[in-house]
Amino acid sequence: MPRSTAPTKNDEHPDPFGVWPVTIDPQQRVRLPLRIRQVSVWLNSDDLRKSCCATVGPRGNLLLLPVTSRLPDLRGTVSAHLKRMPARREDVGAEWLDLARYYANWWPVPVHLDQGRYEFTLPEAARKLEIAPSRGDKAVVFATGEILEVWHVREWLEHVRAISGRLDELGERAIEAMEDRGQGE
Repeated sequence: MPRSTAPTKNDEHPDPFGVWPVTIDPQQRVRLPLRIRQVSVWLNSDDLRKSCCATVGPRGNLLLLPVTSRLPDLRGTVSAHLKRMPARREDVGAEWLDLARYYANWWPVPVHLDQGRYEFTLPEAARKLEIAPSRGDKAVVFATGEILEVWHVREWLEHVRAISGRLDELGERAIEAMEDRGQGE
């Protein structure tokens, strides 16, 4: 089974983030080891069937999030508004309509615990839009906290290579941003 890093005592994951290379199975499923819940804490949820959604991530990858995030609440607000008052032609350039466009690319994704591993099926629309990989494709799953991303391998490697080329610059800004983030708690 692929590991993002070498195992430690009791097979604990050493970092609060990790990468899992996977191959999408014939039923369009991603299968992940139980140990991923050590870095993606929301996978410990009692009712995963109701707690997951997928959308386009900020880097173009598929982003899976727990329903407890703000994403579904805001989606419901946009949906309720458009049910009360459908969009008109003159709304086509409205900023709020961009939210409807974004949420049109939102899919419920049940995550199941099966035979000692997590599995979920990649949404058909996300596969057809080439946001998510399809059966037989190699993919990369990145996980940390409430974030679980599915990437096409080639795009993941391009992303990591770009980061590698600017580590010094990024490192300085990241440390400052992480310190600022901690002050808000």
